[in-house]
Amino acid sequence: MPLDDGLPIFHLTPQAREPHITTLTFTANGSQPTASYTKTRAPDTDATYSITLHDAFVPDILYATVIATPEIVQQQASSPGAPPPPAKVLLPKGFPLQLYNPDSTVIVTHNHSTLRGNFWEFSLPKTSFLPPTASKLDAASAAHRNALSHLPRATFRWRKEGGVLSKSMLRCSLVSPANLGNGPKRAGGNEPDIPIATFEGLGDRKGTGDITIYQSNLKRVEVEDLKGLEVVLLLSAMAIGDMWFCPTNLMFNLTPASTSSPVTAAAAVASPNSERRRTSSTPSIPPPVIVTPTTQHPPRATYPQNRRTSHPQHTPPPQQRDYQARKAEEAARRAAQL
Repeated sequence: MPLDDGLPIFHLTPQAREPHITTLTFTANGSQPTASYTKTRAPDTDATYSITLHDAFVPDILYATVIATPEIVQQQASSPGAPPPPAKVLLPKGFPLQLYNPDSTVIVTHNHSTLRGNFWEFSLPKTSFLPPTASKLDAASAAHRNALSHLPRATFRWRKEGGVLSKSMLRCSLVSPANLGNGPKRAGGNEPDIPIATFEGLGDRKGTGDITIYQSNLKRVEVEDLKGLEVVLLLSAMAIGDMWFCPTNLMFNLTPASTSSPVTAAAAVASPNSERRRTSSTPSIPPPVIVTPTTQHPPRATYPQNRRTSHPQHTPPPQQRDYQARKAEEAARRAAQL
């Protein structure tokens, strides 16, 4: 529910058949909601978040676009041979918001503060339309086009509020020069920021939400292009809600193919040292034995063979042993006589 029905409110209503298309209806002081803008998110751009803001009745009128890409970091495996963990997706530190007619680029940066948490900051020039000139040469010169970059600017910040006992929401405030460090310091303290808008419905699964504009505080905003401020507030709030508070894979169209790293040729070819280490550590496997086909003959009939038995050695009888002993003694006696 919005904070106050009497304030200007933009209701976000996604289409049932095409959830990537959201219609922004405007209501103020309890009036009937009327379609004002159409936000379209490109669901087919790989690893890219891309949205556009068109007119609800004339789609050819393009007000602004946002294109952002995340940083995909490939992680290494914890141990050799283990599959690598999934890639880590880092959200961008900021994104450009391109305005048209007149063309200008607004950079929205994401910052983190230990005391106040996260906030998203952008700035707009206080003077957006230069005085007309009769010289076509001056109008086409780079100095004339870049003159807006040197003019004073107003700084705005989106901050997240709530989240424990209440629903999370974003609040945009005009930052005072004293809080930026550019203005003079006062003895009584810093000048408070001026709330400009709120965005309710962060991370809503259905994609609905409400963006409320504090119209009474816009009188204190020294910005000449109030229509451009309205477009920047709407598109920056929706972009922050999508990229930081919705599923990252859905918003950035991430797929396994987009988060996987390509295989390089150097990783595929092993080095000689690694091949030598692999050869020494891996047990050698004998080459396979190649069996050549031979002509098969029918099996021969085998017969059982008698095992040969060993007979004991023949020894001479006792009489023959005595005769041989006497012959040996006589031969020895004769040899002694000679």
